[in-house]
Amino acid sequence: MSGFDAGAEVDPLDYDFTTIKAIPDDVREILKDAKGTIPEPSNERVNKFLRKQRTKLESVGIKVEDFDPNDQQKSMTAIAKSLSTASAEDIDKVALEMVDAFAELCDGTPSREQIAALPQRIQSAFFGWLMGKLTSPESAAGGTKPSLAVVRAG
Repeated sequence: MSGFDAGAEVDPLDYDFTTIKAIPDDVREILKDAKGTIPEPSNERVNKFLRKQRTKLESVGIKVEDFDPNDQQKSMTAIAKSLSTASAEDIDKVALEMVDAFAELCDGTPSREQIAALPQRIQSAFFGWLMGKLTSPESAAGGTKPSLAVVRAG
């Protein structure tokens, strides 16, 4: 059968925090059952999330137009440059709001408590992974990659 098969073209939003090594026992307890599949968010939920993120980042001087979804290093450099002039309070506030925003986007799977318990590097990697899955066509399953490359080249 030909046609579009969503299950074959788009990977589920599976996550597993139970495999994290070298974390404190209290964090391990929070994350002991932290694996599953994030419910596929609606367009409305994703758009609301993206609007909130933009507003939060701009509130501490991070210029969203400096981000390149295809160049994570460039985006991280833009964030680091902007955060170098932000106050500690602003940075802490944005970090907490990001956890809340991602928890809302994930609709409780994983929970806010689980997302907040993640060590910083793993939390950042999770945020980047999820944003890539939701916003970048390149993160789709193999079947869509060649056709997008042709469209971009043309």
